[in-house]
Amino acid sequence: MKNVLLPTDLSIQSLWPIHQIVKDAKQEQVKIHLVHLVRLPTSINDLLFLNEDKYYAQVSESFSEALQVFRNKYRGTINLIGLRFIYCNTSAYLRNFIEGNHVEAVYKLVNYDYRRPFAESVDFATCLTKSKVPVHELSLREENSAKHLNLSVLLSGEYQKTTADNLVSVPA
Repeated sequence: MKNVLLPTDLSIQSLWPIHQIVKDAKQEQVKIHLVHLVRLPTSINDLLFLNEDKYYAQVSESFSEALQVFRNKYRGTINLIGLRFIYCNTSAYLRNFIEGNHVEAVYKLVNYDYRRPFAESVDFATCLTKSKVPVHELSLREENSAKHLNLSVLLSGEYQKTTADNLVSVPA
C-alpha cells in the first residue's frame, strides 16, 4: 500500500491533486493523509487546555462532502483518506510524522496560495524543506485558480486534463 501526504488549506481546490495521486497509484491501494499544520501553543495554560477537536469543528461542510465524494469515486484505489491537524512548527517534527507514517510521497500545488484558515496555521512549505521524501509538484494553471470553484468542477477531473503535462517530481 502506498502512503501519500497532501497538504490542505481546507479548501476544495487544495484537493485537486487527489486525481493525480490515484492516477499515479496505477490500481495499487493508496492511503492519503490530508494534513494541515497548526502551531503548537507556547503558553502553559493553552497547553493544559488544548482542545484538539476545535479545528475539526471548523471544517466546512462542503470540504467534508468533497472528501466523501472522493472516497466513493475512487473506492477501489483509495484505501483511506483522512484529515489530520498536526501541531508542528518545525521541519524535524514534520519529518518524524512522515517517517512514522511511512509516507512515500508528498503531492502539493505550486503557484497556488495556500491560505491560512486559522491564526495558528503554519506554512507547510517551510516545514517540508528538510524532508527526504519525493515531492510531486502540480502546476496550477491560471484558469483553474479561480477562488470560486465548486465541487462539480473539482470532481470532473478537469484539472487533470489541463495539468497532466505539468507534473514535476522534485527531490526534497
